[in-house]
Amino acid sequence: MRKIELFSANIEQMVLRFYMMIAGVVVLAVFHQFVLAALFGNIIAVSFILGVDWRHQEEEKSIGQIKERPLSRGGRQAA
Repeated sequence: MRKIELFSANIEQMVLRFYMMIAGVVVLAVFHQFVLAALFGNIIAVSFILGVDWRHQEEEKSIGQIKERPLSRGGRQAA
């Protein structure tokens, strides 16, 4: 599941999105795909302006009552 948050992107992500937007618009404009360039540019610009951040949120899984036990200090490990 992805967790989407507004106004939480860091400056590195924002600069990367800006350059990605410019590069995508220039490449599409070279191929005379102005409508696609406008759509792509607007989508990236909105995510840049809103500072959208999405991260993969891992769900905790438990199997019954099985828990991982730490090794004792004097215990041996199998090779």
